[in-house]
Amino acid sequence: MLNSIKLEHNINEIPSHYADRVGRHISQLISDKDKKKHGQFLTPIDISSFISTFSIIDKDSIKILDPGCGVGILSCSLIEYLSTNNKYLKSVELILFEIDKRIIDHLGIVISYLKEWTNKQKIKLEYKIINSDYVLNYAPILESHQNLFENFEKFDIIISNPPYFKLTKTEPHSNAMKSIINGQPNMYAMFLALSAKLLKKDGELIFIIPRSFASGQYFRLFREFFFKNVTLSNVHLFNSRKEAFSRDDVLQENIIIRAIKRNNQTEKKVKISFSNGSKDLSNFKSFTLNEDELIDLKTHQKILHIPTNETEIKIKELIESFKNKFIDLGINISTGPVIPFRHKKVIESNPRLKSDYAPLIWMSNTEKMELNWPINNKNKAQYILINEDSKSLLLPIKNYILLRRFSSKDDSSRLIACPLLKNNFNFDYVGVENHLNYIYGIDNELNMKILFGLLVVLNSKLYDIYFRTFNGNTQVSSTEFRGIKMPDIDKLNKIGTEALLLKKVTQDKIDLLIDNILDLKSNKIIL
Repeated sequence: MLNSIKLEHNINEIPSHYADRVGRHISQLISDKDKKKHGQFLTPIDISSFISTFSIIDKDSIKILDPGCGVGILSCSLIEYLSTNNKYLKSVELILFEIDKRIIDHLGIVISYLKEWTNKQKIKLEYKIINSDYVLNYAPILESHQNLFENFEKFDIIISNPPYFKLTKTEPHSNAMKSIINGQPNMYAMFLALSAKLLKKDGELIFIIPRSFASGQYFRLFREFFFKNVTLSNVHLFNSRKEAFSRDDVLQENIIIRAIKRNNQTEKKVKISFSNGSKDLSNFKSFTLNEDELIDLKTHQKILHIPTNETEIKIKELIESFKNKFIDLGINISTGPVIPFRHKKVIESNPRLKSDYAPLIWMSNTEKMELNWPINNKNKAQYILINEDSKSLLLPIKNYILLRRFSSKDDSSRLIACPLLKNNFNFDYVGVENHLNYIYGIDNELNMKILFGLLVVLNSKLYDIYFRTFNGNTQVSSTEFRGIKMPDIDKLNKIGTEALLLKKVTQDKIDLLIDNILDLKSNKIIL
């Protein structure tokens, strides 16, 4: 049992270091499976110490909330930092939420020691540990009638490393937070939404979270709610997916954010900083942008862009200066309709009578600028039966662009597109599996120049860099792509014409075409 083992603090040990020792010990006793199930990854000391430096509140009496607090290391680090950097601080009221009964006793011992330590600093600390579900406890504040009274307690600082895991639509949390979720929700977004609501005027929210909320349809309602309630002031990115929570072997693209309660007087400047991981936090680089350079709050999607250097800023400016989206070019993008586990009755590896079948294209059939079909893969049957059951799944054979829907963050390119050309198939129909998007002409078939122009654009380093500034997950969403600006028809025709003259379209040739025809150098963009 976790609670049967107690670790004593050392003489003159600061509370955050004590909390870190306790956290390390507990982390070794909890299985990796259990950590993943509950999204329970305790914050390392170097990260917690860095997060605490984001606070700039200088009041003499501060009320702090630490939801999903684990053993309290964030609270310890924050209060240690405030005791040194806030010369006015005299008292702290600390509320801690932790649902895991196995570590409550450890948390109590750590925070009791924190109280002893603050007394020596001549700071009065009052605390309350709540062994309860943070989301279900506070979800009622999102109900519309509550907004008329705003009679719930609020906080000067809310600091958290919330749990990261997906929930089903039927779970109590999903139902309680239904006003700000869409599709498959993630627990960390619920923590963020409630915390944004619980801030006092000029209060600050400081979280370490995945980056996935920045884009995507599942987080659209959350982004709308979140950015209505708070404005970002700081974003710190970790370039390495491995280092922030390396002791628990977590592969996650994390960011630290500081946000403040939104009001008309709030300064709309955001400091962007970045480091490789936790080991170079003392040497991080940073720059400042206007909020509207990161997010356009007038748009439906409210996608958050987080560029990390001058080149990425210039690329964003260039692409967003283009006038046309897909719809303006007479083009649309949709998701492949064939879902193998649902449609396995019509999928076949090697049919005897191929005239009754159509090609089935999987993600594994696609490479940059190249479609390989059929391939020998026993787990990816290459044909789909043509009958009444499958008719709604099939596309008429014509010219398409296939764009992978999923990618690895460690791939050299996040955007991988290839042509599906009707002249290469002696079939009337084609099936496209659900891990692919397909791009097509709405009223007229894509001609070869436009098709290859778009292919070069989508496979270019320029658009790959742009995509990475806002996409923090593995999915390449058709919804997001409908909102991305494209070069005009003349430019696409010119790029396509040049590409069709090439014997082999390599990455270097793609980027050279983009450089020359979009005149990147005059925009001070060097790829």
